[in-house]
This record gives sequence, structure tokens and C-alpha cells, in this order.
Amino acid sequence: MTYRTYKITSRNANDTWIKFGLNGSVEFSGGWQDYIFCAVRVGNKLTVFNAYQVGDEVEIDISSMKYRGGSTDIDNPGLVRPTTSSSNQQLIRRMRNIDDAATAQISMGREFANDRTGDYRGENASYNQHTGDYYYEYIEYTKKT
Repeated sequence: MTYRTYKITSRNANDTWIKFGLNGSVEFSGGWQDYIFCAVRVGNKLTVFNAYQVGDEVEIDISSMKYRGGSTDIDNPGLVRPTTSSSNQQLIRRMRNIDDAATAQISMGREFANDRTGDYRGENASYNQHTGDYYYEYIEYTKKT
């Protein structure tokens, strides 16, 4: 996996996808474009992409994107992830607020980011009061130097 850092320059969303404009181009199987589409939900769970806003920096796995279609919704948070220079605490708080408002979920989470090494680890547990479902998510990133 090879990552490149981009800044989100625009954001347009509907019920199924979010289109993020970028400050550079990404190579897809059909050519280059300066935007990506990310999924709003996977199943009935909101994705972390809902918390990304204009001005946030993300790292995109450019080696994987070459084999994907440019209009395919990205649903894997490992392909488009926050940079350590973006506030991971702020991102988790935004996602928690989105989850609570959209699905009446009670969430708790923690994250650890090391600015020196670029390592990031986050975990989130939530309970949906309407369905009785529990969710647990664990994400870990290590920057290669």
C-alpha cells in the first residue's frame, strides 16, 4: 500500500454516497480524477466518512485505487484514512454526533495518535437503542518510514 495525502476541498452528499473534491488527482482504472466517492453506510451502520469535512486531510491508498473504478463508492476506511495532522479526536467526536443524531446510538470510543511515528489506533463501541445491536470497531494504522 502506498498512501498520498490530499486535502478535502469540497463535499457533496446524498443518502448513499459522499463526493469529496480533492486538491490533487487520483488514478483510477478508467483514468485520473480530482474527487472520490465514499459510502455513507455499510449495512445499517454509518461510515467514518460522514465525519470528514472540507479542510480535513486524508491519506488515500493510491496503489489500490488504480484497480478501482472512479465512480465506485469506497467503503473501506483503510483506503481513505485521516492523517495524523488532522485532529483524530475531532473526527471521532464528529462521527459520534452523527451516529447519535441519525440512529439514536450510544457510543464510546478512544483513539491514540503518535505524531512522531504517525501511528494511529482507534476503537469505538456503540449500542443502538432501537435495534438492540452492539457494534465494535477497531482500526489501526502504522505509517511506514
